[in-house]
Amino acid sequence: MALHKDLTGADLHEPKGASTATLNSAYISDGAGSGSWEKVTIDSLDGTSVWANTFSMFVKVNDISTAENIFIPIPFNCTIININGVLGGNITLANTTINYMKNGSASLGIMTVPFAASTEGNTLLLSPTINNTFTVGQYLKIVVGGESTTAAGYGITLNFIRTP
Repeated sequence: MALHKDLTGADLHEPKGASTATLNSAYISDGAGSGSWEKVTIDSLDGTSVWANTFSMFVKVNDISTAENIFIPIPFNCTIININGVLGGNITLANTTINYMKNGSASLGIMTVPFAASTEGNTLLLSPTINNTFTVGQYLKIVVGGESTTAAGYGITLNFIRTP
């Protein structure tokens, strides 16, 4: 007789309970050698390792050389993983700062966009570790300093992970 681990093809069988499991359910281990068929909910997922628990928002700054405040409502409980920025053209005279603020007051960090050797496609990355956890209904304020001259667009991608 073949060992269970060596079965192939037509000798294989469905997992225990599959014939009575509800549509779109998965077998969930109870950690004690058994389990049950259940619908997978957002609360049962490990938010640190599931790709579907992440989302991104894109913001376009029309002119990084003009001071501006941008307000983004937060739709879920979440944590900002990182912020990516890309410059749309060269800027002159001075660096421009972009401050990311939780609820308009607590800074997550400041990106400094350098004017020296600036050109289309220059990218920056900010990975905030403070003030980066939000609850639904809070907001992110982006403060563009506008210290530089020469109009240039700036694209910002905010990457989040949902939290319970």
